[in-house]
Amino acid sequence: MTLHTPIHKDRVAYCSQNYTCIKLKCPVCLINKIPRHCKIHKNLASLWWHIKREHEGFVYSQFDYDDVLTALNGITRAIQWGIIVN
Repeated sequence: MTLHTPIHKDRVAYCSQNYTCIKLKCPVCLINKIPRHCKIHKNLASLWWHIKREHEGFVYSQFDYDDVLTALNGITRAIQWGIIVN
């Protein structure tokens, strides 16, 4: 018996597997809401899940969905390499 439903995993989103404690705010919510009303996410995986669920496919003049993914992956690598210290 085989399972025909594909497993949905982010293969290019390294940030989706990073649970290091770091405080982050969603850049899309910061544009659309009052900054003090934005939720503070405790790790990169939580922020990426929020962006993927709530704001998938957004485009602004400053950045878009792919730019945020690139930035979060960069932060993940910086944490792994020890550039960002908690």
